Amino acid sequence: MPVSTPPRRTVLPGLLAVTALVAGCAVPGARRYEPPVAQALPEQDPATRGTVQGQSIPLSGVEQLQVRLGRDPFGNVEVRQVVSPALTSEQEEEVRRAFARGDWKRQDPRPPGEGTWPETLVPSR
Repeated sequence: MPVSTPPRRTVLPGLLAVTALVAGCAVPGARRYEPPVAQALPEQDPATRGTVQGQSIPLSGVEQLQVRLGRDPFGNVEVRQVVSPALTSEQEEEVRRAFARGDWKRQDPRPPGEGTWPETLVPSR
């Protein structure tokens, strides 16, 4: 008894449906699986709280800073060194960031010289 094969027009749509299911596009708008790591957000390390990496370190009681300014490779003025008062390296880094944010300003801006130059910074109010 010979085996009959189904007509080609009934096999082709079934084959296309199976291919679409395997490819993951059977349902319009369906999302592909993303592992939870793809949605993860970084958290602050508890050991860095109160440091430059965490929050800003307040310079309580400091009304002015004697610093040496210079220009970065893009031509912007930046704090190169805090001369007075004596600060920790973390506080010096915070002064650099605060100056870049505009929290400290130059008391009497003068034309920049070559290399670095001394200036006095006061808090912006």
